[in-house]
Amino acid sequence: RALNKTPGSYQDVLDYRGERVFAATAYLPSSDWGLVVKKDRAEVLVPVVNLYQVVLLAVATSLLLLVLIGWYLRRYILFPIQELTRVAKKIQKGTYQGDLFINSTNEVGSLAQAFKTMSEDLLEANESLENKVEHRTSSLRHALKEARAQKTRDDALLSSIVEGMVATDVHGKIILMNTAVCDMLGCTLKKQ
Repeated sequence: RALNKTPGSYQDVLDYRGERVFAATAYLPSSDWGLVVKKDRAEVLVPVVNLYQVVLLAVATSLLLLVLIGWYLRRYILFPIQELTRVAKKIQKGTYQGDLFINSTNEVGSLAQAFKTMSEDLLEANESLENKVEHRTSSLRHALKEARAQKTRDDALLSSIVEGMVATDVHGKIILMNTAVCDMLGCTLKKQ
C-alpha cells in the first residue's frame, strides 16, 4: 500500500508474524520509498487496559462502599427513625406497650433511649392518673350516695315536723321548706 502511493492508517491488521498491529503507511516521493510503521496492539493498549482495570476496580470498590454505607444508614439511622415513628404513632393512638427495640450507640440510639425513657414515664404517669381518676370517681360516687341518703333523711325529718319551717340562704332565697308551710300558704312542693 505504501509503494502504491496510498497513505493510510490501519487499526487491526496482521503483520508478517501473524500478530494484530496498528499500522500507518506513507509514500516518500523523494526517495521513492514506502514507509510502514507498526506497533503491536497489545503494547499500544497496555495503558488503556490498565486504565480499564483501574476504572473497573474503582467502580467495584465504589459500589461495595455504597452498599456498605447504605447498609449502615439503613441499620443505624433509617431503621431507628422508622422505629421511633412507629412508636410515636402508637403513643398518639394510646396503644403503646413499651415495645421500642433500638440498640444503636450513636446519636440516634441516644435519642431512641431518651424516647423510650420518656414513653415509659408517660405510661407510668398515665397509669397513675387513671388510678387517681378511678379513686376520685369512687370517692365522688360514695359522697353522692351519702348526700342522697342525707337528703332522704332530711326530707323525712322535715316532713315529720308539724310546724312550718323555712330555710333561706344569706340573700333570703328559700332553699328548703316543709309541707306544713305549703299547707299554710296554699302552695305545692316540687319533688327533686
